[in-house]
Amino acid sequence: MGSTHRAPLQALSELMELRVGSSRPLCNLLIQQPNFIVEPLTKATGREVACTSLLGPFLAVSVFAEDDPRVAAKYFESGATFDKGVTHGLQAELESTRVRF
Repeated sequence: MGSTHRAPLQALSELMELRVGSSRPLCNLLIQQPNFIVEPLTKATGREVACTSLLGPFLAVSVFAEDDPRVAAKYFESGATFDKGVTHGLQAELESTRVRF
């Protein structure tokens, strides 16, 4: 809902591009954190990674109503008309976010 998800992703992307010589010190620091890659505890590893890993908040961009109830409130409220344009718009935004960052 909106473009508030873009600013943190853009900031992370720019920070990861910082170089000192040929190394990327922030990338190196990030991958040394114990919660960078977490061991799965359940069979719902995707959800688990989004909730427990360091990058989880950045990976949690979603158009599913269970992840962000505002999606359902806007697009599926009673009396609202739903067409393929809305679907394509949501898909395009999600794809744009994935490709850009």
